[in-house]
Amino acid sequence: MGRFRLSTNERALSPVIGTVLMVGITVTLMAMVGAVVLQGTPAEANSEMEVVYQEDHDGDNTLLQVGVASGEGELDLVAGNEDVCDWDGPMNVETGDTVTMTCSESDLPVADSVSVIHDGGQSEVIDEIDIEGNAPEFLTSLSTETSIQNGQYTIEATGQVENNGNAAGEQDVVLEVVGEKSETETVILDEGQTGYLDTKWETPISQADDQTVQIQSEDDSETSNIAFGEFVITDVETPDETFEGEPTEIEAEIENTGEETDVQDIEFEIINEGGNGDETVDTHHNLELGAGESETVTFEWEPAEENNERTYSSVVSTEDNHQPGNPIHVDTVPVPEFDSVTAEATEDHNPGPNDPPSVVEFKHDIESEPADIDIEFAVDVNEDGNTETESVTETDETVVIELDVDGHDDDYPAEVTATVGETECTTTINENDGVVDVC
Repeated sequence: MGRFRLSTNERALSPVIGTVLMVGITVTLMAMVGAVVLQGTPAEANSEMEVVYQEDHDGDNTLLQVGVASGEGELDLVAGNEDVCDWDGPMNVETGDTVTMTCSESDLPVADSVSVIHDGGQSEVIDEIDIEGNAPEFLTSLSTETSIQNGQYTIEATGQVENNGNAAGEQDVVLEVVGEKSETETVILDEGQTGYLDTKWETPISQADDQTVQIQSEDDSETSNIAFGEFVITDVETPDETFEGEPTEIEAEIENTGEETDVQDIEFEIINEGGNGDETVDTHHNLELGAGESETVTFEWEPAEENNERTYSSVVSTEDNHQPGNPIHVDTVPVPEFDSVTAEATEDHNPGPNDPPSVVEFKHDIESEPADIDIEFAVDVNEDGNTETESVTETDETVVIELDVDGHDDDYPAEVTATVGETECTTTINENDGVVDVC
């Protein structure tokens, strides 16, 4: 892990400004008490006491000011952690009085509340005050991913740290695969900021076992228990690219690392990550493997013809493990075009009872090569409409057309045509022309 740090733009208050704020808050609190007193009715000696309160910050301390809106008697303030907060009570108070409890801000996260206790003849808790304080609080969360590739079992963990307190802070945060790998980073966060830590741990499959991953700040921690399982995916093979409407195979190697024969549901899922479509393929396959056995499971998938390019993420899962495959890019079906076509009249025979046919040889190369391409070559004998044709799907072979048309003293000149997709090329050849470019 690299050093973790986030910048802060906060500035401390000057002593003068702090003093002004203190005076202002005290005046506000007195006004609140006064307003309640003016609007209310004087309380009996044993009546319920009503209080108002306000929180302020002074240097390293949080000041909890409690004003008596009505009532009288003994008042006590009890903090959740008495070592953090201090005050001069209990004391006798009456309507209009204000008392102050002082709490250390550096320790406030453990003093979560203050109980207000009134004794007007019978002791009772009349309010619970939550103290926010002015200290950082680093809360943690954790996410993990496991994978198996090239015989290695990998755990990747991402820890999230959020400053949920009321001030910037700095803490040492530990992210670890317990007992295997531990890394500590000094994390600095402003109030409300979030940061991330990452770690990666690998081991050979033969040594893999259940593991525990943990992230821990000074305030919080989270743990994730990861079961290694028995049906593991040792390899996933996906094509980098395929075409719409073209059958595509994905292979996954599954191994039973357990000690007993088992049957598990193997799932293959792909999800469209781009383009205009929203195609999701979810295929299941029941696989039985004996202890130590492995088998290759093949999934066949044919991308829908949507006439748009898109990319899919893929993942193969057993009941114990999952393994992502490489992204699969689906392209539109290419329009086939000739890169080159040549024709040559290699033999010329006048038609006779024992004469062999004349021959035209075509050689061609296709620029775009989807799975199946219909290619047609034709020769119009003596350019009079008597045509011999030959169709192929291969894109790099020599095509031979034999001209065996009766009633001609000569087969040449002949019109030759090559057609693929929407492309058609035509030219005329004679017996002594040699190799002629058609396209």
